[in-house]
Amino acid sequence: MNLSKIITIVIVFLSILKVYSQENRVEIEYYQAIINKEITKSDEPKILSDIEYVLQFTNTESSFYNIPKMDSDGYRSNSRYIVKSGASGIFYKNLKTKEKFNTVNLLGKTFLVKNKLSKEKWTLTKETKQIDRYLCYKAYYKLTNPKIPNKSIIITAWYTIDLPFPFGPLGYDSLPGIVLEVNFLDYAFVAKKISFNKEFEITKPEGEIVTNEELMSYFKKNTGVDVNSKLKNDAKNEGRKEN
Repeated sequence: MNLSKIITIVIVFLSILKVYSQENRVEIEYYQAIINKEITKSDEPKILSDIEYVLQFTNTESSFYNIPKMDSDGYRSNSRYIVKSGASGIFYKNLKTKEKFNTVNLLGKTFLVKNKLSKEKWTLTKETKQIDRYLCYKAYYKLTNPKIPNKSIIITAWYTIDLPFPFGPLGYDSLPGIVLEVNFLDYAFVAKKISFNKEFEITKPEGEIVTNEELMSYFKKNTGVDVNSKLKNDAKNEGRKEN
C-alpha cells in the first residue's frame, strides 16, 4: 500500500471519529392528540391546539417537558389533558450518572420520582411507518401494576435508528433509536419538528428524591387517600361492568 492510500485512510478514519465524538444537541418538538374514537367521534386523531412539548438531548442526557402558552385560548382549553395523560412536569434522564426522574408537584412540594434506567421489556417488531422523513419501527410493551391485578396498559412506540439515541417522550425510551411517537390509553405524542445543533443546557431538576411508593405514602399521610386502593377498587368495578 502506497503512502497516498495510507494518508487517505487515516483522513477518513479521523473524520468518522470526529463525527461520533462530537456532542450532539438535538431538539424535537411534539404535539399531543386524542386517539380514542369514542371521544373524537372520528377515525382521525384530534390534535390538541397549542399543546406542545420539547425533547432536548445530547449524547448522554435528555429532558422532556411541556411548553406553556398561558396567553393562548387553545392552551387554556386543552391544558387539562396534560395532567390527564401524565405529561406534566419534567422527564429527565442521564446515562453518565445513571439517573432517571420525573418531577411531581404535590401539596406544595416538588419531588423527583425515581424511574428504572434499565430497558423496558419492549417487543420489537418489523412494522414500519414514516414520521417526518424518518423510517420508524414499531415497539410495544405491557405496563402493569402488581398491586392492581388484571389491569394493564399497552404502550406503543415508534422509533428511528437514524437517530441512535436511547431517549424519548415521557420517559418512554431505551430503544435502539429516538422515539418519535408514543401511544397509550387515549393519547398520542408525535414529533413534528426536529432541529439539530441547537443551543441549550440540560440541568437536573431540583426536588426531593423519592420512589413512587414513597410518594404515594406521603400523599396518603397528608390527605388520608390511599391511591393504590382507589385504583384497585376502580379496576374491580370496571371488571364487574364488563361481566
